[in-house]
Amino acid sequence: MDPYEALLLHLLTPLVDHPDEVRITLGHERNVLQLLVTVAPGDVGRVIGRSGRTIAALRQIVKAAAQRGGQQVSIELEEAVA
Repeated sequence: MDPYEALLLHLLTPLVDHPDEVRITLGHERNVLQLLVTVAPGDVGRVIGRSGRTIAALRQIVKAAAQRGGQQVSIELEEAVA
């Protein structure tokens, strides 16, 4: 497991009602590690937060950790298909 994937999973799990449905898919595009987060339909609002503050904070934390490691990270959120 990638360290940034592990960090994001560690931060996301307590936020959602269905932690077993959290999935993180890794990808690469132009030297940028892409993390696609998939959560249960009912958990999307919890992950986004009011005015997008929660997802913005998650992105900021993971990007800061990645910068210390000399990498770039992109995080996208997706709702699981029911």
